Amino acid sequence: MLQEWVFGGKAPWAELAAPLFNSPNLAARFVRCDVNSGETRTCTGVAAWAHRNVSREKTVRSVVDLSQSPQAGYALDMSEFTQLGHAAAIPASPDQAKLERAPNPHLGTLYLARFTAPEFTSICPITGQPDFGVLVLDYAPKDWIVESKSLKLFLQSFRNHGAFHEDCTVGVAKRVVAAIDPLWLRIGGYWNPRGGMPIDVFWQTGSAPEGLWLPDQGVATYRARG
Repeated sequence: MLQEWVFGGKAPWAELAAPLFNSPNLAARFVRCDVNSGETRTCTGVAAWAHRNVSREKTVRSVVDLSQSPQAGYALDMSEFTQLGHAAAIPASPDQAKLERAPNPHLGTLYLARFTAPEFTSICPITGQPDFGVLVLDYAPKDWIVESKSLKLFLQSFRNHGAFHEDCTVGVAKRVVAAIDPLWLRIGGYWNPRGGMPIDVFWQTGSAPEGLWLPDQGVATYRARG
């Protein structure tokens, strides 16, 4: 059964949550909602959502029975994120972009997460002409997963960045590896032709773990019309 608690004021959520962490049958997630009087705001939980009409700042805690939730004690403090839940401009360059992470909700489970960027854009470092490609990033999480909004902004930061296809593709993958240290990661960069020749770039951290379901990336090799 879903249980929800709503606390007013600024009581520390850690103190409010302390009794829950002593129970092996509960998972918790904490979301801060800053709202105006009478505003309705949806706050997501681990496996459920809470919808509240509130009159002042609240801390919303959603707790679910583990028959519906993957892992006991999974907790997430939304204050850790500087982009998710906030207005965030596209970084001026990849160096200024910040990749953020969240705890893996399925520790000890071997699974694959995939991100696809079908409209990835950068520019040629010599001519300044735009380049377009599809990036497919597959990884098996260890302790952390990539926060997707920060990844989206990181990828968008390349749109005025001058680099060759090889540099963009491998550079994206290495930044993700540095941020989350996954069990395994691979990337495929499928680029539209430049100078009449398409360039595809592939890189991985090593051999895929045994037993990992590894679907095809689903991007066809470039071919001309006809």
